[in-house]
Amino acid sequence: MATLSTITFTLGVILVAVGFAAHLGHAVLLANGRRALAVARAPQAALAGGVAGAMSGGVTGSFVVARERAAGDAGLPAAPTALSRVAAWLTIGAFALLGVSLLSRAIVVQRGPWGNLYEFSVAFGWSIVGGYLFLARRYPIRQIAFIPAGIALALLLYASSLPSAIEELQPALQNPPLLTVHVGLAVLSYGIFATAFAAGVGYLAQGTKDRFAWLPSHKVLDEVAYRAIVIGFPVFA
Repeated sequence: MATLSTITFTLGVILVAVGFAAHLGHAVLLANGRRALAVARAPQAALAGGVAGAMSGGVTGSFVVARERAAGDAGLPAAPTALSRVAAWLTIGAFALLGVSLLSRAIVVQRGPWGNLYEFSVAFGWSIVGGYLFLARRYPIRQIAFIPAGIALALLLYASSLPSAIEELQPALQNPPLLTVHVGLAVLSYGIFATAFAAGVGYLAQGTKDRFAWLPSHKVLDEVAYRAIVIGFPVFA
């Protein structure tokens, strides 16, 4: 079981790294695509505005342009790219492998696998990936997935630099049932909070005027951050 835990951890870290790169590439492709679309639509929008202004007796084209953009860009932030599906499956695979690693470790140590810094870092990274996957099932937030994926990758790389040998718990932690429940719930809430952080960063970038067409709208980001906190805070408390 200890060997299985080590192997699945290594494979999980690799998948998280590749998944992070794929998510980042997805965001870059989406951003470039939205910019190219905006440039291509500019002449059409100007023409539509001029025609509408002439037909309405001097009304400017801003309303027409806004309506055209709103109708044409509906759902564009969630549009797939060549990397989006690959990134999603890599993230799911990483979550599964890290889960097997933690389960194997738990069987060996006969408690929750977060009794030392190595175990806690692995569990934290796993919960971040899981928290993102949970929220991504409901909200179109794949464009900001590289933020929680990057945080998880950093934690897992840090964990890989720590000693992973199984040792006796520190005297202050020698209560396996309490350790399993208390730290386990804290780890789950931290994972949810990481996605709330990503949504907050996206919200600050978007502002209330949705500056970037490739990002989720500020309303979606606000809802994701709110839901993540509503779920994570009671668990943590």
